[in-house]
Amino acid sequence: MAMDVKGGRDSLTRYRRREEYGESKHKPFASWLELELETGRTHQIRVHLTGLGHSVLGDPAYGTPSERNTKWVALPASVRALVEAMPGQALHARGLGVRASDHGRTRILRS
Repeated sequence: MAMDVKGGRDSLTRYRRREEYGESKHKPFASWLELELETGRTHQIRVHLTGLGHSVLGDPAYGTPSERNTKWVALPASVRALVEAMPGQALHARGLGVRASDHGRTRILRS
């Protein structure tokens, strides 16, 4: 995905949904995504996901919960309580790949 933002720099994120989470009577309220960043811009993941209408859970800048946000209001009360109790956003890197500029090999760091 890419965003067209006036004055913004080019950025590209590829994504794949791995799993969905939700209660049986509701639409999924969260997903486990695999993201591949072709560029490394500040807030790139958060901006791109918000641009798709799917902010990172608990994101204070791009996904702030409010009663005006229809997706937030539609969440089950139990899920809203859990999100409000989180100390930060639900964004975690399981692995990071870094391509060394001197020899071109990619090194993968896993958590």
